[in-house]
Amino acid sequence: MGLELRDALTHVSRFVHDANASRSAERWSLLLAYVVDHPGVSVLDGVHPSPLEPEEVESLLADARQRLRVRTRPATVERLRDPGLATQLIQNWELALFQRELRAEQPLRLQNTDGDPLLITVDHFAFSHGDRADVACRLEAMPLVCDVDDTEGVLLYTCSKPGNAMHRGWTNTTVGQIELRGERLRVETNSIARADVLRAEIEAALGALARHRAREHTDPNVALEQARRSRRARPAREAPPDPERHAILREFMDQHWAGWLDTQLPALDGLTPRAAAARPADRRKLVALLKECEMHEGRKPAHERYDIRKVWSALGIDPRTGERLATVDASLGK
Repeated sequence: MGLELRDALTHVSRFVHDANASRSAERWSLLLAYVVDHPGVSVLDGVHPSPLEPEEVESLLADARQRLRVRTRPATVERLRDPGLATQLIQNWELALFQRELRAEQPLRLQNTDGDPLLITVDHFAFSHGDRADVACRLEAMPLVCDVDDTEGVLLYTCSKPGNAMHRGWTNTTVGQIELRGERLRVETNSIARADVLRAEIEAALGALARHRAREHTDPNVALEQARRSRRARPAREAPPDPERHAILREFMDQHWAGWLDTQLPALDGLTPRAAAARPADRRKLVALLKECEMHEGRKPAHERYDIRKVWSALGIDPRTGERLATVDASLGK
């Protein structure tokens, strides 16, 4: 048993016999180690106990290439024998691990597709029983209302706006939902900004018919952090796949990744993945980002993973070398 390894600096590939590493190493993870070659066999020696992920090693590799006086071309094995390079790699590796610990200690902050901090916001309105029919009609006529569902006398209004600030391929963005039950309105959104917009729409539409009673908030970051701690405390149980849910999720993920190709990303200095793929100087960051995405998908239950190979093909990049392919598969999301 063993691993197929590719040196990030020399670009030399070899099969290394190591049963323990083959069971624990993830695809695209970065190892800091010596490879010792014997006649007919190569083995790992002096392996650092903590591998790094692709996005964590960009500055580390850039420093090493600068010392080796290479930018994109492979370094020679002879130059890797510089003892100062080994010291520099170890120091930068430890720095990357320290920065990882700092990031892990920071609280998670979620955002919606408008870039607003995610905060479940519920507004409550009240009105007189005799005004219910008028209230229902005025709500349905609101510009933001795109759908009305009537279930046993409870009306649910879905509110949306055209387009999406984050995903160009999305035709609309759900702003929130209004529930009309008895003489009460319950309005739920996922940010204060969206709640303010929807509240203003409702007050303009209903005028004196309804009165705002209260606003309450639920922070999903708290629940997410509790769930994360719970997963650490006990091993996760993989739920059996649901074919219908799986098909819906697959279609959604295809749409997401198709839109992602043309989304400006801070991780790529504002470039879209498609633009970064065409520029050799920026492609390295894109390759690291895609490898990171593939690693994260690999940690999901098998039936929930997305095949990132389709994204590599759509961008026309060889995942092994990071170079452009002769052909591009444009079928993603079609």
